[in-house]
Amino acid sequence: MSVWEIVALTGHRPQYLSSPQRHWLIENLDRCAQWLKANRGTRVAVSGMALFSDLVWADAATRAGLELWCYIPYPQQTANWTARDQAEWARLRALGNPDRERTFGTCYSKQALHGRNSGMLDDADALLSAWRSDKFDGGTHSATLEAVRRGMPGIHLHPTVLGVRHQLPDLSELVRRDP
Repeated sequence: MSVWEIVALTGHRPQYLSSPQRHWLIENLDRCAQWLKANRGTRVAVSGMALFSDLVWADAATRAGLELWCYIPYPQQTANWTARDQAEWARLRALGNPDRERTFGTCYSKQALHGRNSGMLDDADALLSAWRSDKFDGGTHSATLEAVRRGMPGIHLHPTVLGVRHQLPDLSELVRRDP
C-alpha cells in the first residue's frame, strides 16, 4: 500500500447535507483520520477551513494526532459566520502549524476559493472527497474533478449513500449526464 503522508479534504457545507448525512460524515471522518494514520502513514491533514466538512476534518485529524495545515482562501473567511462557528475555526486554526498556513487571496473571490482548492491538491498526496454525487457545482465537485484529472489517489466518503469507497469517483461520475 502506498504512503499518503499528506491528505487534504474537500466536502460540502452544512446546508448541502441532511442531518443524517452530517452525523454519518462526522463519524466517518474520525475513522478515516485514524485509519489513514495507521494504514497509509499519514502525518499531515490539510483543511480548507470552510464550514462543516473542512472543520470536522481538521478536528478529527488533530484528535488522531495528525499535524494540521490550514489553507485559508482569504482573511475574512469567517466574517458572516455565527460566533460559535468563528470560535471553532479560531480554535482549530490555533492547533494548526503556523509555518504551513497559507492564504490565497486578500478578499472574497471565486479565484481565492479555487486557488485554495488547487493549493491543497498541489501539496497533498491524496484527497478525501465528501462529495454528494448529485451535486455538480461548487468547490467540492470542482476539487474532486481536478484531483481525478490529476490522477490523484483518494477516498470517496459518499454522503448520498452513506458509503465509503477507497478510491475517488471515476471521471464519468463527475460529469453531469442530461436525462
